Amino acid sequence: MDASIFRDFGIHGRVKFQFCGEATNVFNFVNLSAPSSALNSTTFGIITTAGTMRNLQVGGQLLF
Repeated sequence: MDASIFRDFGIHGRVKFQFCGEATNVFNFVNLSAPSSALNSTTFGIITTAGTMRNLQVGGQLLF
């Protein structure tokens, strides 16, 4: 589940500052990759990697 929030703050006249915060994988669930499918490998059928964990970022922009 991904989420984002945006908020505008009036500075002067038509000038605004916009704050934004975004999060991916909000609940920090493990996203497992596919198991190894190489028949001659010692890791055949074993999941050895996972997807990205929770990621947060914030930013801002000046609107005029």
